[in-house]
Amino acid sequence: MDEMFAIKCQNCGGPMYSHQAKRSFECAYCGAVIPWQADAGEPKSALGIRHTPLTVVDGLLKLTHVSQLERPEDPDWYFFNSHWRNQSVLEHLLWEDRGTAQEFQEATHVSIPCPFCGASFEGESTQRVFECPSCGNKIGIADLFKPGTFSKRLTMGVGAEYVPEQGIPCEITPQQARANALELVRRYPDAFAGHDVEDAIQNDMMLFYFPMALADLRMMASFPGKGLSRETLVYYEVLDWAYPRANYLDVRLMGILEPWDFAKVGSFDPAMQEGDFRVVSVDASTKDQVVIDKLALDIVGNDAETFLGLNKKSIRTWARKARKHKA
Repeated sequence: MDEMFAIKCQNCGGPMYSHQAKRSFECAYCGAVIPWQADAGEPKSALGIRHTPLTVVDGLLKLTHVSQLERPEDPDWYFFNSHWRNQSVLEHLLWEDRGTAQEFQEATHVSIPCPFCGASFEGESTQRVFECPSCGNKIGIADLFKPGTFSKRLTMGVGAEYVPEQGIPCEITPQQARANALELVRRYPDAFAGHDVEDAIQNDMMLFYFPMALADLRMMASFPGKGLSRETLVYYEVLDWAYPRANYLDVRLMGILEPWDFAKVGSFDPAMQEGDFRVVSVDASTKDQVVIDKLALDIVGNDAETFLGLNKKSIRTWARKARKHKA
């Protein structure tokens, strides 16, 4: 194991935690804050959310941005078919990125002797921060725990340099994550049919930081009318809609993950992130418009069926517009 150092507060001696938004170490006991780098400057500004208000004319909404309706075509992209959706992360990597697949396979569970008290503790070989349960010291690996030094070999995606510089911090425990995943399975049984999901949740769960884009999604859809009406027009507006910008996880399942707390978006440097995790970069092969069309069409059909009693398979025509927020 490379040289290690204790991450201790200079004021009280307590362990310090890496704080992404402040780009600093923060003491949990006395509140002292020490920047990661003395000359690092100010953190990058948070996500810029720019909503465009709808225009009202004579008491009616002006919907010219979704007025050109066309027949819906379910995007036929191979990442949407069941073969790709049901692959494990490793299988996907072996097909797309063999170098990263090797790193993924070689990650091991390790036992480490604490350099300060001598007690042994366990962790993962990909971690850069450990905490000794015996003496309470937070321990960093000197050559890895530096801003900007996250290994591209641990980054999944075609173009590992495209790691987002902002992110939402992970603030839940593994136990909470498993409980949330089981709740998703309960709510969407069809999406997980045919898989031993509970076993995977208990034994194969892993923390990923995944690239997402944020947009305001506005849509119009035409359905067969009810009663004397020949047509039912439905307008949809989804503000702050997040959609994935990589295909290493199931794109369609990513579409049902919500809500997102965008108030917590802050600067993100994976080199200074604690815990065992992987980072997925923006994938150059992912087609944004195809992903938007697929997930948006799912929203149109599912919401019309759930809230209006319409048949989601009976969409005649539709229009959509996604206005991406500034990163």
